[in-house]
Amino acid sequence: MHYCNLAGPTIDWLVDELGLGITEAVFAPEHTLYSVPRTYKAGTIDGTSAVLVALLKKLETYDNITIHTTTQAIRLIQDELSGRIIGVMAVDGNGMLQEFYAEHGVILATGGFGNNPAMLEKYVAGSEDWLMIVAPGSTGDGHRMAREVGADLVNMEYVPTYNYGFERSNGQIQMVYVRSELFGGLYINSEGKRFVNELATQKSREHALRVQPGSVMFEVFDDAINQANNRSNINALIADGEIASANTIEELAVKIGLDPDVFAQTIETYNSYVDAGEDLDFGKTPLNVKIETAPFYAAKLRPLGLLTLGGVSIDLNGRVLDTNGSAIPGLFAAGEMLGGLHGTHISSGNGVTAPIVFGRLAGQQVVLTEKFGLRPETAATTDIVLTDGTFSGSAMSFGGEMKVEVTVEAGKITEITILSHQDTPAIASGALETMVGKILDANSINVDTVTGATITSKGLINAMQDALSN
Repeated sequence: MHYCNLAGPTIDWLVDELGLGITEAVFAPEHTLYSVPRTYKAGTIDGTSAVLVALLKKLETYDNITIHTTTQAIRLIQDELSGRIIGVMAVDGNGMLQEFYAEHGVILATGGFGNNPAMLEKYVAGSEDWLMIVAPGSTGDGHRMAREVGADLVNMEYVPTYNYGFERSNGQIQMVYVRSELFGGLYINSEGKRFVNELATQKSREHALRVQPGSVMFEVFDDAINQANNRSNINALIADGEIASANTIEELAVKIGLDPDVFAQTIETYNSYVDAGEDLDFGKTPLNVKIETAPFYAAKLRPLGLLTLGGVSIDLNGRVLDTNGSAIPGLFAAGEMLGGLHGTHISSGNGVTAPIVFGRLAGQQVVLTEKFGLRPETAATTDIVLTDGTFSGSAMSFGGEMKVEVTVEAGKITEITILSHQDTPAIASGALETMVGKILDANSINVDTVTGATITSKGLINAMQDALSN
């Protein structure tokens, strides 16, 4: 209901404030039919989504926004005392650690996890046989970072697929909607048999394919059906040999790796059902077209995934909820990061609208959040007495406890040994080496922290203070 209430004002915002050129709702025949026109089509600008172009143009009007296109977020920074999310740790294009702190909060809008095969297989059985066409960045990083700070991940097994996954001979994956079933085409599995009513609901057909051996089907049709369908892209795939063709059913079976006898029997049985006017296997109606006119064709298809529907739970203000249902302070989410919004499938068209609606909501709400006092980049001055000896100390750093050993000779810090730490080695090692050099040169722990490694730097300073205060 909240989504429905926000959708209309968001469309108005796109038109009135971003100048999107849409005037009225229309039907979208490529989607599941609905009773009232409710699709708004903005078209494209130079091949790019008009909505994206409008948003980018709006961003260009602000002089206080910096976009980092080669910087990868790796971890959320959480205040130890309040649990509030206060920033993001990231690695830039040069492999250097960066820390970005937020006055109001952080919005996770990192997409789904459709480009992370290991995560897909973890949550969805059989997905290793699917084909995925998703954004390169949809690797589940936001899901992982959210989970690390206690966020509740829901509906992670909800990954809708469509029976349009087509792999060309060169390995290129694409969406191919053959649609021969509308004119009498059949769905045949790798055992050479029908497995579903080809005119059942889209959801039923998609589920049926997912449970077939290897999640493979062949959409089979003859020349008469192809002429009735008359789709230029299908004709082109036939001409290129990407869709198999043959002059007999048995020959077609051999080409696509099916048992010729089983496949021929399946077609013969189906044709007899057409003659009798009743599909005894799946109850398909209408039933009036045989598979009998050479040449015969078969398009090999697999489930095709375009997005994932699992992610974090949010409240009505877009704040991410933890596993107890409480909002995690300072953390918001939008887009494919959200779980529990669509269910197992998306209602046609909402895959685009929902990210805009909840992205706008998160942006509106995050600036209303009370500011958080940002961490200083320079360590506070601490008075310590350097007494000769070797001392051990510890303190909390980014990943956990850091332990150090410090040697003082003739009132001078001569050696600092990092006994153990739990920070990411590839990121922390350089920062710690730099900090040790600074402290030895200054003979003091009152030194500036390493930019981009503030928490690790302060972990070392605090551990040394603990050692030298004993």
